[in-house]
Amino acid sequence: MDEVIIKLKRCTLILPENDLFKLPEDVLKKAIGRGKGYNRVLINERRQAGVDRWQVYNWLKGHSVPKNVADLIESMGTKELREGCTEYLLMKTRTGQTDNN
Repeated sequence: MDEVIIKLKRCTLILPENDLFKLPEDVLKKAIGRGKGYNRVLINERRQAGVDRWQVYNWLKGHSVPKNVADLIESMGTKELREGCTEYLLMKTRTGQTDNN
């Protein structure tokens, strides 16, 4: 059974998915609308920042790193960040530049 995890300021709610759909329909519609808006804001922030896995890869390779790199990294999705780091580590492995510690 799938569970839905809702993180709040003072607690975390874990509900079985079936219980979530027992909520009144108007509450669910409002929550879905807010979720769509939230996702649109995140996508726009990432698009405006212009940061993707290849930008992270280039920073790790030693190319110029902007002063606001921490803010840019925090605004990007974890999947993109993970894939950028993975690409860099794979490149280091292929070229034999890894430490053997």
